[in-house]
Amino acid sequence: MVKLTAELMEQAAQYTNAVRDRELDLRGYKIPVIENLGATLDQFDAIDFSDNEIRKLDGFPLLRRLKALLVNNNRIWVTWTRWRRSSRLRRPVTVSPSQEPLPGLDLNTLRTGMLPGNELEKRRRPVRW
Repeated sequence: MVKLTAELMEQAAQYTNAVRDRELDLRGYKIPVIENLGATLDQFDAIDFSDNEIRKLDGFPLLRRLKALLVNNNRIWVTWTRWRRSSRLRRPVTVSPSQEPLPGLDLNTLRTGMLPGNELEKRRRPVRW
C-alpha cells in the first residue's frame, strides 16, 4: 500500500480530460486513506481514486473547484446514514446527519460522484439510490 503524499500527487498523471476538466489520476496505487489533498492547491476539477483500497470517504480539505470524484472499485463500506440528491448532481453523494455532506467538499460545485464496485451493498440495510 502506498501513502497518499504530495510527492505521489506530483508524480501522478495530470491531464485535461475529455470534457476539458483538469484531472488528477490516482488510479491503481492501492491507497488506503484519503489524506493530504490540500497539496493539490485546489487546481483539479476531477480526481480519480479508482482501483485503490479506500474504505472511508473522508479526509477532504476544502476543494471548491472539484466537480467530479471517481472512487470506483475500492473497498468503501463506511458511509453516512442518509443520501441526498442535489439538482446539479448526476450521482448521489453521502450526507451525515451531524456534519456537512462529505466534509470539505462543496456540493454547489461537485456534479459527479461515482461509487460502483464498492462494498456498500454488503451492509445490513441496502443503500438506496
